[in-house]
Amino acid sequence: MIEDGLAVSEPSPWRQRWIEILVGFGLAFLAGYVSAKLTVSTGNWNTGLPWERSLMIWIHGSIPPAIDPFMLIFPWFGTNISLIPGIALIVWWLWKREHAPNDAMRLAVVQLGSYLLNPSLKAMFDRARPDLFERRGWYGWSSYPSGHAIASISVLITLAMILHRVKGWSWPYYVFIPIMLASLYSRIYLGVHWPTDVFAGMAVGVVWLLVTMWAFRDRKAPALAGGRTGQDRREFGGVDVAAADDRGNALALTHRNGAGEQSTDSGRAGGLGEQLGGRK
Repeated sequence: MIEDGLAVSEPSPWRQRWIEILVGFGLAFLAGYVSAKLTVSTGNWNTGLPWERSLMIWIHGSIPPAIDPFMLIFPWFGTNISLIPGIALIVWWLWKREHAPNDAMRLAVVQLGSYLLNPSLKAMFDRARPDLFERRGWYGWSSYPSGHAIASISVLITLAMILHRVKGWSWPYYVFIPIMLASLYSRIYLGVHWPTDVFAGMAVGVVWLLVTMWAFRDRKAPALAGGRTGQDRREFGGVDVAAADDRGNALALTHRNGAGEQSTDSGRAGGLGEQLGGRK
């Protein structure tokens, strides 16, 4: 930026972006914190609310035996253990092959945040796992919140959005959303999470998804009045200067235009002088 003949540095967009990411991480954590406090206030933290126990019993008997084995597979598509290696490869592909560093960074940040939010909340809120029937599948540590819910919503939806943006593919939505829903359902079906664990994880995941969408939004400058688009322009020394991405061309063009205007004005002044002289 140029003001009063002096160069003034503007805040880096990346600095602003990281501030937004850190604030967003705090908001996602706050969503999990508030959800836990609301559940704790009912007095059924480790034994589950009455409606939770009824829902778990109903869900446990809702799946036909032929589909039961798939309930053990779906959770692996929504856990950080299996997502991190796959996401790391996709980040490399986006950065090196697709030349989309912004999308690569966004996906990496979403995955890292998902990984950190889950253990952070588990360390603060220790909750016993359900005991209504035998627990199956992989699980560990505190029941609250569901890390599968956080990762399934934030990481899988972000991945679908990025693939659609970079490659124009729509099929990831039709694949990842059903996998996400099946993963969430399976955590209750397998008896490893209370429903409120899953709902809280969904809330955290949605907040993290939205704040990262905002942090990595398109930051191109909007069109300015007077037909000047995409550039921040300043008047400096009588010359209209493009402050961004001019590469020297904007200065030369505006300078030439200014010279042309000056010549035109001089010609007009000369013509007026001749007319006045003739009248004398």
